[in-house]
Amino acid sequence: MAPMASIRHPMWQNSAVESVCAVLAGTDHPGLSGSEITTLLSVSRVSDVDPSTSKRKRLWAALMTQQQRDQAANCIIKFITEAMAPGRYVQNRARFEALKDALNEPLALMGLRVNEVGKPARGARAANFDEVARLAGRLQSELRRRGVHPQVIKYCEEEILRQKETASPGPHQRLRHRKQDQRAQGVRQPPQGRIRCLPQPAGAHPSGHRRMAHPRTGRP
Repeated sequence: MAPMASIRHPMWQNSAVESVCAVLAGTDHPGLSGSEITTLLSVSRVSDVDPSTSKRKRLWAALMTQQQRDQAANCIIKFITEAMAPGRYVQNRARFEALKDALNEPLALMGLRVNEVGKPARGARAANFDEVARLAGRLQSELRRRGVHPQVIKYCEEEILRQKETASPGPHQRLRHRKQDQRAQGVRQPPQGRIRCLPQPAGAHPSGHRRMAHPRTGRP
């Protein structure tokens, strides 16, 4: 999306703000804590108009009030950007991925998404729930629809993250995989641990250089 200072983004509908707040201020994993919301509202320069209510209602009231004052959705985009800053999740990348994917579900209905660096960006617009799940790029929508326990969803997210990390092996893993492929194809591997000396052909010098024949006798 365009930089905050260069454009005033159209106001978001109430339902869209509610959906975003339901993700960010969720009571279960990976929702933000009350103290995190306090910090992020301050950093985003959004007034905390109702700090005594629940996290979800508190965040919704703050963002909707600021949006009404500004007559623009810049404050919501700013809050999401601050909340999804990758530096906040260095020690918990799984939580970042979970929040990003969960936010992409309601954002897909507006043709938006949170990209890999945690910033709202333009994306394909979803027209139905199936497209929402597809554009969000995971099965969380279906798991929630089926009433799967949040801990199970969390485990699935961590497992998917591990698979993503192992999908890009390092140089040692690539070398090991290449050797395994060669063995499977019947390619002989060099001996490990010791080097065997091959017999030298007749006339070979101990140094490894072949001795030249005498021009008259024809002998070495």
